[in-house]
Amino acid sequence: MKKTIFSILTLVVALQTNAQVFIGSGFAEVSDFTTHSALDDGAGFSFQIEKDYNLSKTARLKMHPNINISFLYSNVDRNGFPSYLNVISLSPKISYEVLSKERLKIAPFANPFTSYLLGLQSNDFFFESETINYFKWGIEGGVRVDFIIDKTILRLIPLSAQRSIEDFYMQGMISLMVKI
Repeated sequence: MKKTIFSILTLVVALQTNAQVFIGSGFAEVSDFTTHSALDDGAGFSFQIEKDYNLSKTARLKMHPNINISFLYSNVDRNGFPSYLNVISLSPKISYEVLSKERLKIAPFANPFTSYLLGLQSNDFFFESETINYFKWGIEGGVRVDFIIDKTILRLIPLSAQRSIEDFYMQGMISLMVKI
């Protein structure tokens, strides 16, 4: 509960400031979100918003709170038992720039995350649906690459993976954001 409150407060502070934020989208994939079967894996697109805060004088250590909303469908093409899932994730990402050049910055990150999963899954050929309604929390890690072009910053996150602590839930994302 404390992690959820911390994530929400961090996001509210990020959205209430007048500083610029990163907005972007990407591809997301989830494994084992209902019955721990490969048939229930889902894939789709995600939308993200995050904002940077410097945590050190050198500006290499940063916190960039993030909200991610994913819209996922069954990963397996099948006529029966389709599924649909929305995932809302909050995370206070902490990163350290291991490479900090004038036009390129590379920083791995690691942090806790909280996710709320909401969706529908058909359980039989008569399409009687079952609601998917879970709250997950765990560890997220990945790397971000910032490309600075004049006054524009493009943020590529070629890998971001969330792993739940209590079960087999895992979400991976690839995204591209721009600072506005």
